[in-house]
Amino acid sequence: MTLQQRLSSLGFQLTAGFLGLVLLFAGAGLYAVGAFQRQLAYDALVEIAGRLELAAEQIHAQAMNYEQNAPRDYPTYYRDVRLYYHDLTTHVATFDQVVDAFMKGDFSHEVPTPLPWMMPRLGSGVTLAIRDLEQTWEGWRGALFEAIGEDTEEPRLEWAAEHVIAEHAVLGDATATLTQALRDWTASEYRKVVQGALALAVVVALVAVALLIVLHYRVLAPLRRTIAGFQRVADGDFGHRTPVEGSTEIRDLTGSFNRLSVRLDLLHQLIRRLQQGSDLDELLGFLSREFRDLLGFDWIGVVFIDDARANAHVETGWLDGSPQPSDRRLYRLQGTLLESALADAAPLHVADAITRVRENPAYEFLGHLVALGMRDAIFLPLTAQTQTPVPAVVVFATRRPEGFDTARRRLLGNIAQLLTQAFGRTARFAEQGR
Repeated sequence: MTLQQRLSSLGFQLTAGFLGLVLLFAGAGLYAVGAFQRQLAYDALVEIAGRLELAAEQIHAQAMNYEQNAPRDYPTYYRDVRLYYHDLTTHVATFDQVVDAFMKGDFSHEVPTPLPWMMPRLGSGVTLAIRDLEQTWEGWRGALFEAIGEDTEEPRLEWAAEHVIAEHAVLGDATATLTQALRDWTASEYRKVVQGALALAVVVALVAVALLIVLHYRVLAPLRRTIAGFQRVADGDFGHRTPVEGSTEIRDLTGSFNRLSVRLDLLHQLIRRLQQGSDLDELLGFLSREFRDLLGFDWIGVVFIDDARANAHVETGWLDGSPQPSDRRLYRLQGTLLESALADAAPLHVADAITRVRENPAYEFLGHLVALGMRDAIFLPLTAQTQTPVPAVVVFATRRPEGFDTARRRLLGNIAQLLTQAFGRTARFAEQGR
């Protein structure tokens, strides 16, 4: 089978279509999983930004509370160092961690994902908001620790509270801008996910429809026409031919049906010709013209046996569709393949005629065929069972070595009885006329 036949075969097309659908569904599944994972990551980033806003508000609230309730003695001051200063540094550490994650684009600690390609890729608006927050936080944090001082045992908490209250709006605006940018970006990405899912669904539907169309025009429609052809032949239209189209298997089926139809039509014509009555030359001419390609012969003739069963002669013969001149030469019968075929009353296949003639010079008639260029032959005996007055043999010969292959020998064997009956009747008429 050639590459084109394999590509057009039904098995290949169905396999390719099935694999295509599987790949599409697998891609759709991976896309859905990735979109779901990224949406979770988007929501987590918005939540992280919201935590920054909350932390900024808590820092501001604690600073206002500290300013309103400033300590008046050392025990109260050291209590605030343990509480307020600890909370303040905790919030600062949270800001440091989140801002650093945003700047590096590494959210693995905050948003665990199974695969790297599922990590979110931030938009340009979010990137600008992150840079603005990073610059704001860097300045705000530096001023805070400058106000606190280098002495971590006795930090200047009142100065720190004043800085927090004075610069709260700057830090709050930066965190709010980042949160809003993340929300807008998340909404945009969600719309893209919905559009991608709809586009993927449309592609899957189109591929499925395309496969159905291909299945209809390449398989179902040709198969229906072939079935209709079967019905026409079953109704008696033996000459009907169905167009060869569709997939390789359907084309093979249609080709086999057409060959069957041709053979049925030829056999129908042969039977009709026999019913109408034909002389021997007319019957051989019909077979030579109509059955030559089907049976694969180049020469066809009828050999009569004399009353003494000693000799044989060619009553009539046709070569390449044309009648041969009358030949009344006598050929030896005893000890030849003609005698064997008559004795067995069964078709005899004579392969490698040249070697047979070289091995046995008594095969005079076979030598005559070899002289005509024949290399392979089949002897079909006509005996008393076919109601011939004298025995006769119908001979099919071809120039091609091993030209009568298994399929042609099987076909000839299947129609042998019909041919022998036909030739027996015609040969009887010919002998009576002679």
